[in-house]
Amino acid sequence: MPQRSLFTDTTPLEILFAFPESELEIACGTHYTFDEYNLSIILQRRGAHNKLGFAIQLSYLRYPGYAMASDAKPLDTLLAYVSQELQIKPSAWNEYGQHDETRHEHAI
Repeated sequence: MPQRSLFTDTTPLEILFAFPESELEIACGTHYTFDEYNLSIILQRRGAHNKLGFAIQLSYLRYPGYAMASDAKPLDTLLAYVSQELQIKPSAWNEYGQHDETRHEHAI
């Protein structure tokens, strides 16, 4: 019996692990919404930029399941959604990770 591949030309691995692109898709999932416990951990960080960065890292760890690369920037829709949820301006992201240790610490 011939073996069938799980991944065909119509379902590449990138599609399976792609971030939702619209705000509606982000809001409908549970990967990017924080409960009281999550918020208590996020709010322990100092500065709006570290709170936002930590929350984005947490989002990445939830889905697609890996830490965000140190030089990567999140999708604008994800950044806007998480910023709104935390009531932090998205521009705070620009300050996040200016120290390599911060991003490394948040990723582990």
